[in-house]
Parts: sequence; C-alpha cells; structure tokens
Amino acid sequence: MKKLVDRTIVKHLTSLPLILFLSSILVINAKAQDCVAYFPMSEGTEFEMTNYDSKGKADSRVKHKVLEKTVSGGDVMVKVSMELYDKKDELVNSGEYEVKCEGGVFKVDMRSLINLEQTKAYANMEATVDADQLEIPSNPKAGDELADGFMEITFGPVIKMRVNVTDRKVEAIENVTTDAGTFNCIKISENIDSQIMIAKVKAKSVAWYSKDVGTVKTESYNKKGKLMGYSVLTNFKQ
Repeated sequence: MKKLVDRTIVKHLTSLPLILFLSSILVINAKAQDCVAYFPMSEGTEFEMTNYDSKGKADSRVKHKVLEKTVSGGDVMVKVSMELYDKKDELVNSGEYEVKCEGGVFKVDMRSLINLEQTKAYANMEATVDADQLEIPSNPKAGDELADGFMEITFGPVIKMRVNVTDRKVEAIENVTTDAGTFNCIKISENIDSQIMIAKVKAKSVAWYSKDVGTVKTESYNKKGKLMGYSVLTNFKQ
C-alpha cells in the first residue's frame, strides 16, 4: 500500500499545473526600500483565478479573500482564505495563508498554500520548505534579465521535490484585459525544471503580474513549447 501511495504522490506532484503553481508562490523580493506588493493588501478584497486546459475548458477555480490586515511599524501582514473548486464546481479543499510586506520584501507563506494543493493521499503529511527569493524589479523594463530562484519541498521523511526557476526575463509592460477588468502588468517568462525522486519535468511559464492586484494571467508550456493550460483572473472586488 505504501508503494501505491508513493506513486500517487509522485504522479500529482509532477503534474505541470502544480509545478507552475508552486513556482508562482516563491518569495518575491520587490527590490525596493518600500515594499511593492504584487497582491491586494486591503481587508475584504476578494478575487478569483480560473484555470483552463489547453483547449480553453475551465477545469478548476480558486477563490481568495483577504480576511484580516495587521500593521506593525512599516510591516504589513494580511491573512487570506482560499477555496479550491473542481470542474464540477464542487468545493474540494480550503485553507488559509499569509502574505506579508516585511522589511521591504513581499513574502507569501508557501507552507499553507502547499497544504491546499495536496491530494487525500498526502494531505496530512508535514511539509518543510526551503526557497530562494524571486525578484520583480520596482521599475521594470522590457529586456530586463532577472535572477534565478529555487524551491525545495520535503514531504514526510523521504519524499523531496525541487523546483528550479531559470532564464527569467521581463518580456513587456502591457495591459491585460480579463473578465475582472484591465490591468497594467509586468510580463515575465521563465523556465521551470522540477524533480521529485526520479521523475523530472521541464516546462516554461509566462505570467502577468500587476501591483496591488497580483497574478492576472499565466500560461504553461511543456518542453516542446506546447500550451498545456492557462489561468486567468476572472473576478476582483475591493
């Protein structure tokens, strides 16, 4: 039974959507004296990301709500709820996580987010996370090359996953329009290499981020450049 559970874990953890999800929540250093938050930091804000497959069919959605905001000196912390719905629009999991502007750095509590993404086979396993900081410049311009990053996650005593994010580049500053509105965004491309046990996955991600809003759109491609899926901000209320 243990081997069966391990295979289930490996299959889910090497899925492209989860890999891109994990890479997108690495700690972000805004490279500024004052924290630049690529996330809504106002209490009561609600937003929703809808995930689509390569054919444009919605297969899940994630609802977020900023529950509480705490200010201490120059630092700001918000507590956020998250609900994950499947393609049948049935609630399959929920949880809470924290986002902080601390010491001029924008941070996300990745351990809480990872718990939401677990299947029943390993939902109760303890996860430890070691991660580098991914940078989004305060005044970006097209052509900027950004520092690489990594994340290493250990589930239980033996299962370890590592995600390397490389070749990060600002492709453009442009407006993106979704059902939630029109947002001025930084478009960033990056390569993602992940490994869990002996399984390896190579992918490419393109993401659009907006200040005080967060991720507006993402696209994920396999190593051959084929679109595997994308996510879009479909609701945003402050």
